[in-house]
Amino acid sequence: MILFSIPPWFVWGFSIWNVRIISILTILLSFKIITNSSIRQNYVIALFYFFAIIIMSFGGLLGYKLPTHVELAMFIFILSFSKPMLIRILDKFETVISYLFLVGIFLYIILIFVDLPSFYLEPLNPTKLGRYEVYLFLLKIQDGYFYSSFRFMSVFDEPGIVGSLLALLISYRDIKYDNFRDFVFLIAGLISFSLVFYIVLIINIFYSKYFKWRTILFLSLFLLGAYNFVPAFMKNVLLDRVYSDGKMTIQDNRSTSAFLFKYEQFKSGDNTAVLFGMGPGSIQELSQQIDLNVSSYKTIVYQYGYFGLCFFMLFFLVSTWKLAPTQRGFYFYMIFLLVLWQRPGAFSYFNILIFFGGLSYISQESTRRGRIFLYDK
Repeated sequence: MILFSIPPWFVWGFSIWNVRIISILTILLSFKIITNSSIRQNYVIALFYFFAIIIMSFGGLLGYKLPTHVELAMFIFILSFSKPMLIRILDKFETVISYLFLVGIFLYIILIFVDLPSFYLEPLNPTKLGRYEVYLFLLKIQDGYFYSSFRFMSVFDEPGIVGSLLALLISYRDIKYDNFRDFVFLIAGLISFSLVFYIVLIINIFYSKYFKWRTILFLSLFLLGAYNFVPAFMKNVLLDRVYSDGKMTIQDNRSTSAFLFKYEQFKSGDNTAVLFGMGPGSIQELSQQIDLNVSSYKTIVYQYGYFGLCFFMLFFLVSTWKLAPTQRGFYFYMIFLLVLWQRPGAFSYFNILIFFGGLSYISQESTRRGRIFLYDK
């Protein structure tokens, strides 16, 4: 269910309702299989979310629509699990993802030397250029740019999904590079050449209590080797994004010029709209009018306004305070916001699972070690 929500290429042909129906059936089957699971209602968090959404729905008569019953039920369902169950689900999810990435990495390496049978697939997002070459457990984008195929995207529609997903998975705990699963995550993240993964990895290296010079050495050698082998590619996907006009800066390549023009019009328009946004679904409506290849926090502001943006940040902050009020918990919260800044699927099922599963793991580890909350790393 969680994997389908990302989604991999083999469910692109399904309608959203087919995916939801499959998800519901998966949930019902899980209930039947996991008979010894400990289920609880996390009333504080779930009701906080529910009533805030209702309040937002009356924001200025702007045609707000509540989330569908399925979306709301899925969200509350994930929150209803106990901490041990959330940790178990997250662990299984990581195991599935690691094997999926492992097979993809093998194919990625093999394709450097030999060609393999494949077929072509049209993009999931109609605004994307080109098409995908499918090798079952690996996609390669054919968009006219020679270096695009160098970026590892596994079975998803862009390498940024791999980078964002792994940025979260390596942040709620200290990863150990002698662990098989963690090592797969490291390699997959590096060859995705996702800027957010590199930024989060460097932050984690300095934050982690398992700070190791060999990690920095390995990362440095990888980057230098890649730069020597494909300098133009490295300059395009990484260097030009962080260094411009003689100074360090993060370039915004998450929005088209057409969207930025509409966004500036929105910000300088009606104050009520700026505060409460144009309503859920307004981004989809805008995509019918302009080239809307955008993945940025600005889509949250456009749909929900600054009130909505503050609510989302507050919701996850309250959740952190309730579930894992530790230094590590709030560190993970900040990393979560950083990832959402450039890929704002705040309430995607996999984001919810990783966030609440990660907080549950942090809480469990703090309790196990007998550390004091809020001061525990």
